[in-house]
Amino acid sequence: MEKGNFVVKTEMPGPDGKPLTLLEVKQVSFSKPPDSLFAPPSNCDTQVPGEMSSTGISAHAEAALPEVKLSTNVNLGEKESKPHTEASVGQPIAAGTSGATILRVWVHPDYFKGNCPHRYTFYAGLQSTGTGDIRYAWVRSDGATSAPKVISFSGPNQSRTVQENWTLSGDPGKTIKQWEQLQLDPPNGAVSQKIPITLVCTQ
Repeated sequence: MEKGNFVVKTEMPGPDGKPLTLLEVKQVSFSKPPDSLFAPPSNCDTQVPGEMSSTGISAHAEAALPEVKLSTNVNLGEKESKPHTEASVGQPIAAGTSGATILRVWVHPDYFKGNCPHRYTFYAGLQSTGTGDIRYAWVRSDGATSAPKVISFSGPNQSRTVQENWTLSGDPGKTIKQWEQLQLDPPNGAVSQKIPITLVCTQ
């Protein structure tokens, strides 16, 4: 939103579809500010380079800040959801005999409450230990096992992500808990830990 070529309000769509205000200018004055406004506080010993012109004031400062890592997962299309579950460790969680390891497994979301049926997507990160084809399959808590699939690696230390979908439904109001895991070299190869999911159908 602009007035007189000045941006006075900036918005973006919020999670509920309503506009979310990012910036809003309540008052603008073009009178010259007093010199005292630019005097540093008596206990300030930091100098910031800058300049003042007819169009405003510009300044630049740099500071070393500690690294901060944030991770947020939000599902906007669901009535109710929780953060996804991810199993990840520093060492491989499972190793196959044909030249690959399972580095991590996860699902997003791991919890769903809303209209059914609902589709879950499971993921697994693989890393090669050599060259060749790797066979894998997905094993489910209901006793089903996917058809074996093949992924090829041209050398060691290559990473790939594989995925599997599972669509579930249930009686309204009933909580359903299931799990799925990845298996290398099926049917008797190494498996990852189980990836749990929870489903609550509202209709």
